[in-house]
Amino acid sequence: MADKYPMFPKTDKEKEIAALTEVLDAIVTLIEMLSHHLDEAVPQTMIYVLRQRIAKLKGDV
Repeated sequence: MADKYPMFPKTDKEKEIAALTEVLDAIVTLIEMLSHHLDEAVPQTMIYVLRQRIAKLKGDV
């Protein structure tokens, strides 16, 4: 986990945010994968916006 975050979380709150960010990333990936099998796909702009927000939370931006 230290590789993914520029500043490894030190406080409990930072650790919780980091863990929730990973869960959010997994949920977005699942939505993206499932949308290919649904009649109505999830708009790619929504996926893009979610990925950008996750990157911001991780400090990748």
